[in-house]
Amino acid sequence: MIFAWGNLCVFVSTTQYIVDTYHGLTVASAMSANSLARYGLAAAFPLFTIQMYTKLGIGWASSLLGFIAVALLPVPWLFFVSGHKLRRVSRFETADI
Repeated sequence: MIFAWGNLCVFVSTTQYIVDTYHGLTVASAMSANSLARYGLAAAFPLFTIQMYTKLGIGWASSLLGFIAVALLPVPWLFFVSGHKLRRVSRFETADI
C-alpha cells in the first residue's frame, strides 16, 4: 500500500508539473514523451531483472534498486528549487509558475 501510494503521488505530481509547465498544443507532446519514457523503461526492466536477481541474489538486487531510489530522492526537490530556471531555458515555456 505504501509503494502504491508513493507511485501514485509521483505519477500525479509529474503529470501536473508537465501540464502546468507546457500550455496549448505542446502539452500533448510533453505528456506523450513522458509516457514513452515511462513505458520504455517498463518494457526494458523485465529484460534484466531475472539476470540481476540470479547474479546478485535477492538481498543485493533489491538493495541496488533501493539505493537507486534513494539516490533519486533529491530530484523533485531540485525541480522545486530550480524549476523556474529550467522553464526559462525551454523554448516551449509560456508562463512562469
